[in-house]
Amino acid sequence: MVMDDRAAFERISTAICGWGKEEQAKGSRLGQLMARFEERYLREGRDTVFWGAPCLIIAYPKPGRFIPSPRDSAIFSLLYAQLYAPALGLGTCWSGLLEAAAKHPAVLEALRPHEPIAIAGAVMAGYPKHAHPRPVAREPADPTGA
Repeated sequence: MVMDDRAAFERISTAICGWGKEEQAKGSRLGQLMARFEERYLREGRDTVFWGAPCLIIAYPKPGRFIPSPRDSAIFSLLYAQLYAPALGLGTCWSGLLEAAAKHPAVLEALRPHEPIAIAGAVMAGYPKHAHPRPVAREPADPTGA
């Protein structure tokens, strides 16, 4: 699932923050992390869930399909997207908060999927603000394997 709708991002962010409040009430470590994100949001007015990313890519296995390891396959698709993104001039970052909150009913409702899903992972994508001046040096590929 690929999303680029700011209104949807706001719905999902609100749901994740609600999940974070529940985690804070439990006293969990994720709740402590969410409290810091909330404090920064209130202090600076910055999006501390998706960090202003214009696009969100969510991977989930299709229900009813026989795949030996469906969650792993979905995660591998995100890894391929991350590897390909720089060729398009894009930067990516895993959305750990969405993945952590993915089973919360309000978050699933905010995603508004057309079918029941079990999120395997999510990656934010967009054009990076800063360029890396020295990418990793690689030797030329040798397709012959010599």
